[in-house]
Amino acid sequence: MASERDQSPDLVFMDLQMPGCDGLSALKALRGDPPVVVLTVFEDASDLEAEMEAGASGYVLKNTDPGELVEMLKTVA
Repeated sequence: MASERDQSPDLVFMDLQMPGCDGLSALKALRGDPPVVVLTVFEDASDLEAEMEAGASGYVLKNTDPGELVEMLKTVA
C-alpha cells in the first residue's frame, strides 16, 4: 500500500484561468507545498507579483518554447 507521501505530486503546473475556480485562491491553499508553477498569458508585473505572493514558485508564459518549458519544470521540481 502506498504511503500518503508517495501519492503527493512533486510539482503542480496550473493555469490561473480555470472554470469555476479562482486560481489565486488555489495557490494560497497550496502555499508552495508542492512547488507550484503558474501558466499564464499575462506579462504584467503586478499580476505576476500577486501570483508569487500567493505562493507560486514560478511562472511561465503560454508562448514559451516547449523545450524551455520542460527544462524550467525540471529545475523547479
